[in-house]
Amino acid sequence: MSDFRKKTSQDMYQFSVEKWAFWDRLDTLEASENIFTGQPELAGINPMVKRRMPVMAKQIQQINQQMSIPAVPTVYASKNAELSRTIELIRQYSGDLSPASFSMSVHNAIPGLLSVINKDNSPYTVVDSMDGVLEMAMVEAYTLLQDHPWIKVIYFEERNAEVLQPLIDQKDIPMVLMLLISKGDQFSLSSKPISEQVYQSNTSNTKLFDFLAVLKGEQTQTDNSYQRTCWSLSRA
Repeated sequence: MSDFRKKTSQDMYQFSVEKWAFWDRLDTLEASENIFTGQPELAGINPMVKRRMPVMAKQIQQINQQMSIPAVPTVYASKNAELSRTIELIRQYSGDLSPASFSMSVHNAIPGLLSVINKDNSPYTVVDSMDGVLEMAMVEAYTLLQDHPWIKVIYFEERNAEVLQPLIDQKDIPMVLMLLISKGDQFSLSSKPISEQVYQSNTSNTKLFDFLAVLKGEQTQTDNSYQRTCWSLSRA
């Protein structure tokens, strides 16, 4: 496995993927070694804690358990995170608000909760971007590889909040993607400027299925174009 490097002239970030796993609530893909389906069992989790865990937290925890990844620095990425919970709290402003619900409505609520449940003191970062969420998380993970041998990347998305459904043309699918990356040149993520596009802040996360196809070796490259940038993921 060769050393990682960044070719600044092309904005290229190279890395290797040691492990990966994916789940989506609609069971879009057939179950396999890396594709999880169904609902999480969460063996070993206190029933009271389990009842209070958000849906995405449960699924992330399940994948964590089944992949047996050691405690390493983690980059979490999500566009919406607990936005639905936040909107529900806003609707309750005229009444009594639950402190527990409020604490779980912030963007880094799930990473914090999972750190406590797993007694994991490893550092974590939470990335948000209206477009290119996963790509920005990969860039963040790449920078962390300079100081650590492995970085875990967790992309998660809940379904769009009900109140926003009429305003969104391309809806997100509830899903979790987990990657354990290391220094290497198995994959290359690159970006290049493009002429300004019509801005679509609600671009659906279904583009991630092309990312999965590259991970599985079914494609050698996938491109995603955003407002002023085109991101490309390629497999060596």
